[in-house]
Amino acid sequence: MPEPQAGPGEVKIEVSFNGICGTDLHEYFDKPAMVPTAPHPVTGVEAPVILGHETGGRVIEVGEGVDDLAVGSLVAVEPIVRCGYCEACVAGAYNHCSAMAFHGFSTGHGGLAQFTVVRRQMAHTIPEGLTDMHAALVEPMAVSMRAVKRADVHEGDWVVVHGAGPIGLGCVFALQALGAQVIVSEPAPDRRSFVESLDVAASVDPGSDDLVTMVRDLTNGRGAAANIEAAGSPAALLSALEATRRFGIVVAVATYSSPLTIPHRSLFRGEVSLRGSVAYAGEFADVIAAMTKGAYPLDHWIDVVSLDGVVDAFDDLANGSALKVLVSPRPAA
Repeated sequence: MPEPQAGPGEVKIEVSFNGICGTDLHEYFDKPAMVPTAPHPVTGVEAPVILGHETGGRVIEVGEGVDDLAVGSLVAVEPIVRCGYCEACVAGAYNHCSAMAFHGFSTGHGGLAQFTVVRRQMAHTIPEGLTDMHAALVEPMAVSMRAVKRADVHEGDWVVVHGAGPIGLGCVFALQALGAQVIVSEPAPDRRSFVESLDVAASVDPGSDDLVTMVRDLTNGRGAAANIEAAGSPAALLSALEATRRFGIVVAVATYSSPLTIPHRSLFRGEVSLRGSVAYAGEFADVIAAMTKGAYPLDHWIDVVSLDGVVDAFDDLANGSALKVLVSPRPAA
């Protein structure tokens, strides 16, 4: 591919790490959804594209008009390309922009490459003391942070997180920073073992344990204040609804590959609120601030591969033998 150059109002980044996301897996293994198969109305881009939207790296060039970001700065890329003037953007909900494009899907040249170019407003400076790896993790952790915000959690609340993949783990990290009591439901023994090492209040194997009974036992029969469904499992969503206390909140942040059927009793019982959560709109700053306080440990859950290892990494993530993979596209020294 030709090396991209920064135009007016843009910055060119040498990618340090780019994470592989569950959405990337859906695009790769199922069918294009985020990747346009006809020219995108804003960018004109269509498949094939370079994937990669969980990007962290170093600024190596700034375009005309960019005078507030120095070459050499470590940045995290917020991949939403927004118009700034539609109703959603004006309201601050730019994750619902009516003319949205998404870097790494509909901009053509994502972060699974040695270099990428983005608008200046999409590059968030990472402060001293954090690493290039932190920069690449801001995007998925911002997805989790928004889900936690949507759950309206307070210190001391009991919260169930369904799924200990990267987004579920991000929810655990954010919830623990808030002082919540976290229960994690995860069928994979290795992932369950890892979350137990994080000193969560309890862990559950949904394949063999009675999640709803356990939650009610731990909460004196009330149920959890909130459940966050990050597994993409219809069964998990139903369990979440049953394990939530009266007037509590269930947040669905996962992507589902088939239509959902929700019995009306699950919604009406206890007047539980079911909320969706998509992407982020301001959460990058929250995550970066929490990272500076040590809220996001890096040990024991991240694998790093070279660009040549991307296809194998997709397979490993799909079959559950890897938890989180960051790709380093820099040529070997």
